[in-house]
Amino acid sequence: AHLTALLSLVDRFIAPSRFLADRFVEWGLAADRITVLPNQVRRMTHPDRSSRARPDRFAYFGSIAPHKGILPLLAAARLAGDKVTLDLHGGLGHAEDAFRRDFAEALAVAPNASHRGPFARDDLPALMSRADWVVVPSIWWENAPLVVLEARAAGLPVICSGIGGLAEMVNHGVTGLHVPPGDPRALAEVMRAAASDRQGHARLAAAQRSAHRADAHQDFVDAHLDIYRHLSPGISA
Repeated sequence: AHLTALLSLVDRFIAPSRFLADRFVEWGLAADRITVLPNQVRRMTHPDRSSRARPDRFAYFGSIAPHKGILPLLAAARLAGDKVTLDLHGGLGHAEDAFRRDFAEALAVAPNASHRGPFARDDLPALMSRADWVVVPSIWWENAPLVVLEARAAGLPVICSGIGGLAEMVNHGVTGLHVPPGDPRALAEVMRAAASDRQGHARLAAAQRSAHRADAHQDFVDAHLDIYRHLSPGISA
């Protein structure tokens, strides 16, 4: 009741995905108080991957944590074998000791996987240029993860769990591929097939590039400013 009272003081809620907006409506917020405004990022350089015989380089970007599906991803990489390589970019942060041990053990038995450690935001374009696919194997409902938008900005197709905001952001068979969450065998099968499908990769990558408009980020900023101006007419840009 206290939280509901506090939220009643808010004039406008902004949700970066329809999925999140629907969850809030189910919880009790009025739909007309929520504006769905997807996040946007600036375009990245698109390296020429046409000379590669196989699109077999997979990369993960984000926190190394249980809910991100890291252990199923490492198991999938091991099952896929030498048909793929996997680079994990991200830090362990405040991970518990038990997960750190499980992560180290899973990494040790997946010789085709490497943990590259934390990365600076400015390094992201260069890191993504070394990958063919971005994998987002979360086992919980994601809202609107920036890594999906960053992959789009870099022209990289995404393989993700087909749940929550991920399923909304990645168009299965068009800009990426959906897999069941927490299922290493299913993910390994998709990764093996993706690594051998040069034409399919090119088609999905082209769709990603087309999905990212050059002016999308500025439109995103302008849309936020319009909301602020409507709520507070005295605000000037």
